[in-house]
Amino acid sequence: MAKDWNNIQVSAGVDFEYYRYHDLLSLELVDALLFPNESLFSYYAGLLYNSLNGRSVPTAGMSWALTYHLYTDDLFQYRDGHPISAFDAHWQGCFTPFRNFTILPSLDGRTLLGGSDYAFAVANMVGGSIAGRYMPQQIAFAGINRAEMAPGTLVVAGLKLRQRISKNQYVTLTGNYGRDSGKLHHIFDASQSSDLVGTGIGYMYNSFLGPLEVELNWSNQTKKAGWYAGFGFVF
Repeated sequence: MAKDWNNIQVSAGVDFEYYRYHDLLSLELVDALLFPNESLFSYYAGLLYNSLNGRSVPTAGMSWALTYHLYTDDLFQYRDGHPISAFDAHWQGCFTPFRNFTILPSLDGRTLLGGSDYAFAVANMVGGSIAGRYMPQQIAFAGINRAEMAPGTLVVAGLKLRQRISKNQYVTLTGNYGRDSGKLHHIFDASQSSDLVGTGIGYMYNSFLGPLEVELNWSNQTKKAGWYAGFGFVF
């Protein structure tokens, strides 16, 4: 259930999801523990605000979102224990201090509470160029081109600098810095957390069928150059 007021959307409800995994690239025992077929019932509530003035190449405004999920497998418990709580937060600003030059800072985070016994469908994920493309909880990160599992708490700061070079053509420089840890209160403890750093440079042509994008990138997780290409609107 969702209700809109101008730029604000409020949502709440109960979700049912069934996950069935197949064709795994590895046959090790860990796969049976992380990827069991399972059903999830989740209670959720969310608040979303969006005043960005464009879909693909906004030049002003901001967006933010706060979401809470309570995951169970029988409406009351998760794996015969306490249900898992997941808190998500997102913020992105959009400023154009000079003609044709736009700055887009962002901050994303997700933390899991209630235990460490959770599988792939609930786990934090980081990577990819589009948030939520592979799994709803996925946080985008430059230089990690395939979504990867992350520990129970994940915080990612981002900065994009976009310059229009001609009509419908843009060059973008992207930087990300993140921290992850098994526990929320350890996120700034260097001995209990780890750093993630990524950067990329890309070209975009904003066509009427959607943006055509190409990006070269690098991160300290992959430790090598990578690339991403995409075409079309994100839904």
